[in-house]
Amino acid sequence: MHNSSLFASRLGLAALLALAIACAYWGATLMAAFVLLVLLLSFGASLWSRNVLAKTSVSIGEGQTACHAGDTLPLALTIHSRSLFPLIWLDVTVPFGEKLIVRREGDEHPELEKGPYEKPEYALRERFAWLLWQQEITCEETLETIRRGVVPIDSIRLQAGDGLGMAASSRSAALARPVRLVVYPRLMPVDIRPFTRLITLAEAGAKGQTEDITLLKSSRPYQHGDPMKRINWRYLAMTGRMEVNQYETITPG
Repeated sequence: MHNSSLFASRLGLAALLALAIACAYWGATLMAAFVLLVLLLSFGASLWSRNVLAKTSVSIGEGQTACHAGDTLPLALTIHSRSLFPLIWLDVTVPFGEKLIVRREGDEHPELEKGPYEKPEYALRERFAWLLWQQEITCEETLETIRRGVVPIDSIRLQAGDGLGMAASSRSAALARPVRLVVYPRLMPVDIRPFTRLITLAEAGAKGQTEDITLLKSSRPYQHGDPMKRINWRYLAMTGRMEVNQYETITPG
């Protein structure tokens, strides 16, 4: 955050005006002219910064807003200036919340923004320079997702200054179309070979169907010729009766 000069504040402008009047009253003409010049420059800088900030709008482009943790998300910021004064510099801060869910790609150690927020938040800061009247500029950033969560973006913090570097004004701009970034849990690789091995052990039936030995349907008394692998050994240990498992039939396709 950039701070304005004390001369560009309301108290500073009042003090300069009072000093100019006092110098003129006591006959210090050159001193009064110098103070008046500083007063005009300070007032112009304050008016410049406030005007360019009030006439600047920010929007976030439509696009991908959801992914899994570990993937990347694109974020496009569009700045439109309607001020007659040229916009010398503009800082745009996009808040991401108190938890580190997303960050700028390549930023390994993001810092908490201690601006005019209720609590320090992680944020994305971009600087734009030299926008003329009715000019528009778009900046695209790639965000890296860290963990699952939801990042609502309802407003953006703006700060702009004059060309003399004397005044800086800031305000919070509500987005006409709020954005919600959704990060789903991280995708983990799974080895499916044990499951395919169980399918191959199942006996084939009619119409190309097989029995899925992971889905138990019922059991029946043991009969001569039943395979040993179908015996319900746990039931045999508890009751002393030999039962054979029967499984659900599935279509592999």
